[in-house]
Amino acid sequence: MSCDGESNQFWFQGQHGVGVRQYRDLRSNSGNLTQGLWAIVAEFDGPWHAWEVSSSHWCEDPSTCEIALTAPSGGDTPPAWAVAPGSQWASSLTQEGYQEQVNVIKDTIANGDLEQVNLCRILSVEATPPPPARAVYSLIAPHHPAPYAGWFDFDHEPGPNLWLVSASPELAFSVTGGVLRTAPIKGTAPTASELLEKDFTENRLVTQAVVDRMRSHGFEAEVVSDCAIEEHPGLVQLVSTVEAPVANNRVGLDWANLLSLLHPPLSVSGVPFPKSLDIVKSLEPTPRGPYCGAMGWIDAETGEARLGVVIRSFWWNDGVLHFGTGAGITAQSQAEGEWNETELKARGLINLLEESGR
Repeated sequence: MSCDGESNQFWFQGQHGVGVRQYRDLRSNSGNLTQGLWAIVAEFDGPWHAWEVSSSHWCEDPSTCEIALTAPSGGDTPPAWAVAPGSQWASSLTQEGYQEQVNVIKDTIANGDLEQVNLCRILSVEATPPPPARAVYSLIAPHHPAPYAGWFDFDHEPGPNLWLVSASPELAFSVTGGVLRTAPIKGTAPTASELLEKDFTENRLVTQAVVDRMRSHGFEAEVVSDCAIEEHPGLVQLVSTVEAPVANNRVGLDWANLLSLLHPPLSVSGVPFPKSLDIVKSLEPTPRGPYCGAMGWIDAETGEARLGVVIRSFWWNDGVLHFGTGAGITAQSQAEGEWNETELKARGLINLLEESGR
């Protein structure tokens, strides 16, 4: 997988794990996790990968995580990785095709069958085997800091090869101090002044759907922050936060059940769920794979977890580098504007990799 043999590692939200004790697909093997620290990459429409790591240590500041983020031997900086410019990346949907699908969704919403759907496309380009994921992460992070950024680099049997580098701004869910927390992002614009009423409406629609879903499974869920504006490199986004106590809840800390409740995130699928998934499958020509899934860690011994949504993320397999981008479609959507939003989300990160090879 990685060119210098530094696979079977991950870093996310303070946890750096090395080596693999066992692998499990939590989607097909839902037995609960009872011990150890587990690296998690739950694909949107595929397996929910879980690796129990052999050893781990806490390094909240990635720059202090010596094993994970120091430069490869023989140099003080990450290796250059030649990546084609954005204009040479293939898209699973052309602009014309994407805009046509936006209008299909709007017609479906007008018929009363849906309220909101996230329509995505996958960008792909041929690429030589990548350097270690942590090296690409250390290249991106200074220019594109993100609260739920991380990297995963696994090459192990049994289990899949997985190379993933993320600059995600979105929390899928966390469990800390007996509180379950999730923070859907909906609404994106270049600046705060360019956010539309549609963005606020969409955010509140998805957030309320998250609350309703959690309450239907016994959680006393409440919105604790409504449509906060967060600034990220090149754009702003609306974020709402939902919290619920997990003590004495009937789901408890059955991690597979918790994933089933909150995965895939409604912010990247749609409302109502699961009907929105049917239209995603019918309109998107390429499976999303890890994109729009969840990534992070579960500490089965402390009962804590932190997982981000796999957006603003690169993943690599079989000689091809991928990047996913999408937009939430509502009755007020304008097809060209939604296409432009997908371009905005992809442009900065792809340009970073392109420039690194110059």
